[in-house]
Amino acid sequence: MGKIILVITANPIEEGVLLHGLSDAATSKLGFFIIGNFPYHVCTIGEYTIVHTHAPRTGVEMTRRAINAATKHIEPTAIVLLGICYGLDFNKYQLGDVLIASTLKNFRLNFRDSDSSEETIFEAEVEDSFGVSTKPRVELQSGVNVKLRYRNIFSIIRDERGSLRNIKWADGTMLSANCLMSSKKVKMAVLDAFGNVRPKPLGGEMEGGGLLNSEILEKGFDNWIVMKSICDWGEKKNSLSSDPETSAKMKDAIQAMAMVHSWSVFYEMIKQRVF
Repeated sequence: MGKIILVITANPIEEGVLLHGLSDAATSKLGFFIIGNFPYHVCTIGEYTIVHTHAPRTGVEMTRRAINAATKHIEPTAIVLLGICYGLDFNKYQLGDVLIASTLKNFRLNFRDSDSSEETIFEAEVEDSFGVSTKPRVELQSGVNVKLRYRNIFSIIRDERGSLRNIKWADGTMLSANCLMSSKKVKMAVLDAFGNVRPKPLGGEMEGGGLLNSEILEKGFDNWIVMKSICDWGEKKNSLSSDPETSAKMKDAIQAMAMVHSWSVFYEMIKQRVF
């Protein structure tokens, strides 16, 4: 099968956009299988065999199970968590910018009531990943930088003038926690907890912890990428409009745009033989 890239999604919009992209780009017919409790899509793009599986729900545990199940049947050259995320610095980044983890920090949130006030206190604590690399393989990380840094990657979604939009991407620290980030208070607690981290974290997502806790990483595998595009800023993501139906449609549209950008950068990696 040559080089096998295992791609994991965990959100229905992530899955839909990816399958559309694979169908267009594949040099072989997109195959579909069900093994155990997980679906698999398989195709060839150039020298790579792409194996995609979808976690039934977002979060750490289902992602861990999806990776463990897949790696019982295949030996991937690389594992890619592809999808959407929240950004932390809206002064520096925009919706649709793609973030690639050069370091992944897994954390948990603790909620407790204060004895001295009526406010709820949010505490973020880093979880240890004993014996597991929280950084992807140096050669893979450097390959991304060397082969993509000076390339223009364009979105298939045109701007309001009808022009192709250049997709911006950045690599750095990404945060991962098994909780939905949609509160400014919680986000500020996370920022406080990671205030001393340099460079500052770019953003966060919910599935990286499942990768770090997977059996294949526990055995020393480090050829992985967590690559996700900003679809919100970690607060009020379900309140984009006063009308709930309009808000839901806006959120879905932004997530789809962001996933298109994640797919576009991943496809460029395939074309440039980063893996």
